[in-house]
Amino acid sequence: MKELKRSIFQLFLGAEIIVVTFLYLVGSGGLLSVKTAYRQNTALLG
Repeated sequence: MKELKRSIFQLFLGAEIIVVTFLYLVGSGGLLSVKTAYRQNTALLG
């Protein structure tokens, strides 16, 4: 049971690292495009 928990924990940790890396890569370029899109939308609505 302890071994299973440990392997799940390691799997979760690995997945978390992948997600964080992915978000970081997307965030460098993606966040800017999201911000500009948000500004354009608010400009259209406001």
